[in-house]
Amino acid sequence: MTGGVIKKAVFNAQSSFKREEAGTEPFNGIIMQDSFYKISAVILDHQIPCLAFSLEEDYHINIDKDKLSRMALPVGPWLGELKTAIRESKTESVFDVNGKTLAFSELRGIAEITRGQKISYVTDALGSGENIKKVIELIQGSDVLYIETFFLDKDKTRAKERFHLTAKEAGRIAREAGVGRLEAIHFSPRYMDEPEALRREEEEEFKR
Repeated sequence: MTGGVIKKAVFNAQSSFKREEAGTEPFNGIIMQDSFYKISAVILDHQIPCLAFSLEEDYHINIDKDKLSRMALPVGPWLGELKTAIRESKTESVFDVNGKTLAFSELRGIAEITRGQKISYVTDALGSGENIKKVIELIQGSDVLYIETFFLDKDKTRAKERFHLTAKEAGRIAREAGVGRLEAIHFSPRYMDEPEALRREEEEEFKR
């Protein structure tokens, strides 16, 4: 991704993984999207460009096992077909279930739609105002955030020199973005004997 454009390429085993150009398209923040999920990304400054990602499900379709049991219906591949019909609004669909032919309207009630999850991943980023703003916008409302916690705040000068986030910056980002759960990753080797100090500082800022 450069200059607001995504360059695509394909690497097929049949051609010994030789790069095959697959065209370009405008970049609007979304890398992939279908009826199940979307993957968004932003470019961050780590002295070189690095990407942060967010994966967001459209929604969950959950099967009510009690209703299934009351209707004396077995589990099976037909449930996947029902979920697809719900996603694609194919209300005229019929299903062959255990020798019975059932209409979409008869089965729709066994499925409950709930909000999908959002999971985000951020690592290798300078704690600059611009980077932090981009990350907060990307990860807003994430259920789970995996974020680098490379240095303690007392070593923030070193963090800037190495273009990494501090634990305090990571906690602040998660708090301001309204994240549900915070998972600390990517620690500097200098804290090999005290990794909990990084987690503690991040968590304290997150819950402040």
